[in-house]
Amino acid sequence: MTNGLGGFACGTVAGANTRRYHGFLMASLSPPVERTLLVAKIELSVCYLGVETDLSANEFVGGAISGQGFVHLESFAVQDGIPVWRYAVADALLEQRIFMAPETNTSYLRLELLRATGPLRARLKPLITYRGYHSHGRGASALQLDAEADLCRVQAFPGARPFRLSISQGRFSAAPAWYWNFWHRMEAERGLDASEDLLTPGTFAADLSPQQGGCTWWPRPKTAAPAPGDEVLAVLNAASQRLIAPLPKTAPPWIRTLAQATDQFIVRRGGTGATGTAAPGAPAAPSAAAMSPPASSIIAGYPWFTDWGRDTMISLPGLATSLKRYDLASGILRTMPASSITACCPIIFPTAAKRPSTTRRMPRSGCSRHSTITCRQSATPISCANYSPF
Repeated sequence: MTNGLGGFACGTVAGANTRRYHGFLMASLSPPVERTLLVAKIELSVCYLGVETDLSANEFVGGAISGQGFVHLESFAVQDGIPVWRYAVADALLEQRIFMAPETNTSYLRLELLRATGPLRARLKPLITYRGYHSHGRGASALQLDAEADLCRVQAFPGARPFRLSISQGRFSAAPAWYWNFWHRMEAERGLDASEDLLTPGTFAADLSPQQGGCTWWPRPKTAAPAPGDEVLAVLNAASQRLIAPLPKTAPPWIRTLAQATDQFIVRRGGTGATGTAAPGAPAAPSAAAMSPPASSIIAGYPWFTDWGRDTMISLPGLATSLKRYDLASGILRTMPASSITACCPIIFPTAAKRPSTTRRMPRSGCSRHSTITCRQSATPISCANYSPF
């Protein structure tokens, strides 16, 4: 799952992290870059009919597997772009959904008890850190924790971005402890360092019953209160339906799935793109910021790539114009010259720490490979002709 800022949540169906890029909340602190892992994963366990059941899974250095929640996994599916796990514990059926709020560094874990003959207590133990997404955290660090009844605030170090962990219903019990030597087997296969240490600040607990709605847990940066999980789900489902609306009724399911996935790669960038200046004496016009589509670009690929000019232009027709998202295409095209020191297409977009990399000029007419993209339904039409995807 992604959030339209460059942040994401990803992992495995079994629940064990196998790569350094796996995490429940990989926040983009300077969208769409500066990705920072705040919450590596959530350990889920339940108490039902007097029996404790661990639904988590972890691999440690030496090959030990702690928690085998995958043996209780009845099904896994992606519904309208949202991953859904269903765990069978005795005669109970517990559903878990993980999703992110659009354009916010907030991840949600929603639990709903679909079937049971008695109450079920769910316990959620977050494992946290504060590191760049290309690195691993090793050894104990002095993360500052501040607990309240239903939340925990985290400050990694002075100057770090604070964040908080909270639950929609239930309580938080502080019990900070370090866990050592998590093993990321895919990193080892690549010949890289593969172990990590993580901190749990404590445990969230909530009582669930089939008659009540779901319980939602979320971490977020220390900003305004997040939207309720059910409201975020409704927004995501509505957006998913809008993406497949332009498709023909005969479109096969795999095409519909691809269309729903397109939004995962669209990100917003600061500013609104290139703007022009009115000629002297010309009548005043609405501001470009008010008329132009938001500045956007396309992530070249998760988990490690950011937005690259070449990949953006190659994928633009499939992600935008083929689904009649003309304002989006216009915003992306306008972002290109605004992000380059030469008014050309940047290979790699600039960040706060560096200028844009070498740019490529659009080829002249007559080049062997070219396409024409015209966005005419935007408030400010823009046409890019004879453009080669390199």
